[in-house]
Amino acid sequence: MRFRPLPTARGQVRPRRNGATGTSTRITGTTTMKSYSEQRAMLARMVKACAETRNHLSIIERQIRKRAERMTITARVKTRQYGRMKFTWTPADERQCQENAAQLRFERRGEVDALTRKLERQKGAILAFRVRYRINEDADLRDQAGEAAS
Repeated sequence: MRFRPLPTARGQVRPRRNGATGTSTRITGTTTMKSYSEQRAMLARMVKACAETRNHLSIIERQIRKRAERMTITARVKTRQYGRMKFTWTPADERQCQENAAQLRFERRGEVDALTRKLERQKGAILAFRVRYRINEDADLRDQAGEAAS
């Protein structure tokens, strides 16, 4: 179907408008959320993305810690006494492990910094969304408690 402009009273042509009433539901660059459930769904997606970013940061930290521990064990080969109440991890091992962890953190600082900045942006966006649509955290807790009780 071809677009045909509507004629006006003076014979001039005006473009058609969106919607049944002739008004557009789209604001320049943004869309308006009509219902509370749409707002809650958007907030849930934002919170989930934030949680994924936080989880990714914790995975990186865990990888660094485990790798530093393996590097320490490999570098400090010694006869280890096994048995009851025999500790094989010495203060020197702990120092070496901390040094290795610091080195690994330095090597992955770009990735960690990028994820930290992303996490801060996401937290700010969630806060702004809550303020804009007047959704507080207490409502989230009540919703979660209601789902858990079901």
